Amino acid sequence: SPNDTVKAIAFAQHNGLPTRLLDWSTSPSIAAYFAYWERFIQRIEVDDPHVAIWAIEEKRFDDTNPKSDVEILRPIDNQNNRMRNQDGIFTFLKTEDESLDTYISRCSNDAATMITQWILPASETKTAIEDLMLMGIDHRRTMPGISGLADYVQVRAKFEP
Repeated sequence: SPNDTVKAIAFAQHNGLPTRLLDWSTSPSIAAYFAYWERFIQRIEVDDPHVAIWAIEEKRFDDTNPKSDVEILRPIDNQNNRMRNQDGIFTFLKTEDESLDTYISRCSNDAATMITQWILPASETKTAIEDLMLMGIDHRRTMPGISGLADYVQVRAKFEP
């Protein structure tokens, strides 16, 4: 069934396989955790002193853009713990555009006005990760299983003297 296909693609996405899905979280805190975590754990050294969180006006975006181009998916899958724990939804880009950014930039509708970017200071990475972990937002929650636990241990180790 179509729902089984969506569940399979979502499962693949959450297990590292390349797909046409883009992950979103309905939780700003979880989005912040992933934005900061990538810089923190991988020690990304870039000139940009910021990290970004993106938000999408889900209903307006879904109503405005043709489903044949891009669709917002909320697969219901009790077996995909990562999706559930990340409060996850997806955009599914069905065009030949390289990315959602590329699609939006060529659209004649006002899709770009339905996506907002919040810029956060990268200098607050360690503090943000610590605060989010105190709130219970870490890889043990967002990526249940052995790989999530391993990532959690890596982060905790970076805080040890």
